Amino acid sequence: MSKSLIKLVDYSILPAALLVVGKFLGLFVAVNFFSLDWGVESIPNSVFSVRPLFYSEDILLASSYSDLIMFLILVTVYSFIVLQAVLFHNTHISPTVLARLANNNLLGLVKGTFEIYHKAAIWTVFLWLANVLIFLNVALGKTYLWITAFTIITSVVLTVMLIRDASQEIELSKKEVIKKY
Repeated sequence: MSKSLIKLVDYSILPAALLVVGKFLGLFVAVNFFSLDWGVESIPNSVFSVRPLFYSEDILLASSYSDLIMFLILVTVYSFIVLQAVLFHNTHISPTVLARLANNNLLGLVKGTFEIYHKAAIWTVFLWLANVLIFLNVALGKTYLWITAFTIITSVVLTVMLIRDASQEIELSKKEVIKKY
């Protein structure tokens, strides 16, 4: 297996787990915060043999806030990755920031192109997958529309920031190649 493929698989485990855990954690928080009545329904001959059961008026509330919390968990980590790409990328980090990081023993925040963009590619896929799942819940009437608007706007802003950083990195690489020849 190639090094890139192994890294992509390795980097995909955490976002996949956070997607599932975030949804359940969001459901747990929504149920407890809003004191919703719920139960468990058994489904024979199914991959998931049980599922939570809510009153029809509570489904919208529970699903909306569980989607929101799931997205907030994903976007928090994704924001950190974008921040690493923009501010702590080893190819364009400023010497003053590098000196401050060294003084505070935080040089581990500085990452290389390979690691940043492999991780960012996987997290971008999972961030947009969460958007698709939330949009499907809106289409099914299980999530508020404003949550979809919030998630899409947030995802677009962060993705554009990452793409701008990648394009700057490409320009830096082109200049380095031109200098060599």
